[in-house]
Amino acid sequence: MNKPNIALGKAISFLAQPISLGAIFLLFINDHLLRTNYISWIFGKLGDFAWLFIFPPILVVLFSIFFRSHSASQTKAFGVIAYGLTAAVFTLANLFGGFNDWIVSVIASFLGKPAMLVSDPTDLVALFALYISWRLWVQHKFVNGAKWRGVIAIPILSLLTIANAAAANYGICCLDIREGILYAGSQYQYSAYKSVDGGMTWKTENDLHLECDDFLFDMNDATSPQKIIQDGNVNVFYGFDLGGSIEKSDDSGETWTVIYPSRHYREIEKMLYKERVYSAVISEGPNNAIYDKQHDHVIFAMGHQGVLVLDSEGEWHAVAVGEYVPYESVSFSEKFSYLTGEIFVSIGLALLLFQVMSLRMIRDRRQKVIVGISCAVFIPTVFLVRPFSFQSKYYGAHILLAGYYISAFLLPVGALDTVMRLFKDFRRYIPQMLLPVISSGVLYFALLVLWLADILPYYLLAKLIGFSLTAFLYFLWQRRNREDSYVLENRIA
Repeated sequence: MNKPNIALGKAISFLAQPISLGAIFLLFINDHLLRTNYISWIFGKLGDFAWLFIFPPILVVLFSIFFRSHSASQTKAFGVIAYGLTAAVFTLANLFGGFNDWIVSVIASFLGKPAMLVSDPTDLVALFALYISWRLWVQHKFVNGAKWRGVIAIPILSLLTIANAAAANYGICCLDIREGILYAGSQYQYSAYKSVDGGMTWKTENDLHLECDDFLFDMNDATSPQKIIQDGNVNVFYGFDLGGSIEKSDDSGETWTVIYPSRHYREIEKMLYKERVYSAVISEGPNNAIYDKQHDHVIFAMGHQGVLVLDSEGEWHAVAVGEYVPYESVSFSEKFSYLTGEIFVSIGLALLLFQVMSLRMIRDRRQKVIVGISCAVFIPTVFLVRPFSFQSKYYGAHILLAGYYISAFLLPVGALDTVMRLFKDFRRYIPQMLLPVISSGVLYFALLVLWLADILPYYLLAKLIGFSLTAFLYFLWQRRNREDSYVLENRIA
């Protein structure tokens, strides 16, 4: 006689209990009624709470189908893996853009269609629901009579999970010509753009929605580049792969020559587009194309970069279409404006270093508490908040900025208090401390400017180097004053 699959029974029983069914109902109401009709950070987080509560048991169901569990220890291991994996993926996807892009690609491959997962560090507050679910899972006892309700809950939850994603915005992906007028649009919005000069300039055309004919799926499944016949010469073809290079053939497709190389979005570009356009999903163009016979232009849809126009003279033109703008046309001053918040971070880092350096002379408990609180608030906030958060359209960014606001009070007040206490007995050290303090703030911000100029490839790397240089300056100053007996032997009461 086959032994019962304990993990499977427990997971299904867990999903059948009233609190789990309530979470599934809440997920449905929130994501398909409240969040879509009432824009609020509360409804944005509510779905995460419900989803995190009930998703790990679904993973246990999947584990137990492939690996049968016949003992309590195996069931416990399945639970630890499911809850731990959920917590890790949810945390990393909301903290690190690179991991978010990777997990989205995995989900898209599994579903066979594009997916989207918004990266918002403030969503981590929903981990509290995961903790509650874990505590209830550990205490839960298998109830065989409720098993049928759990079986029904599984496919419902699966459908809700798939439908839980926000509508993806791929930028310009639809192109069409109607009565001699060229139109471009996005699947995301019910408006289009029209051009009467072959794609060189665009105006908004309201209440016109272009069908993209599942452009992403068709191109992903194609075994050869998408071909465009130029009517002016039936032997000329243009071909491309989704996100690849553009090729040209002058002999009806017998031979091909690359006329526009493929390029991939850099981190700064991805971050910029995700902040400029809500629900942006970054997919490199070209993703569609059309030939304008009237102007003898070939127009390529380039997603968030607008369109790329090849004119009759063989010249390329990167053209903005509404809010979808080529990265090269975004001025450095505009990009620099997104680092406004980082100026305050640089000042805050300098003030924090000043207070940490003072601990060598001010050794009482009060100073340690002040510096400890400042570090505990300021440092995590710096690494959680993205560089463009001060101008972000995401409501979650403004919630997370509370850490900056608290730091904006703590650090100046703490630094002023430190100056007053040092001035009594250690005033001659204050000028010596200014050089490493000012240097730390300047170097930190300079590294972020290098990232903005795409000299440093990663934002997190720039921050880590900045903090490392600050630590290096601190240890240099410590070493210089190590043998100063006056500092070592005297304290401020």
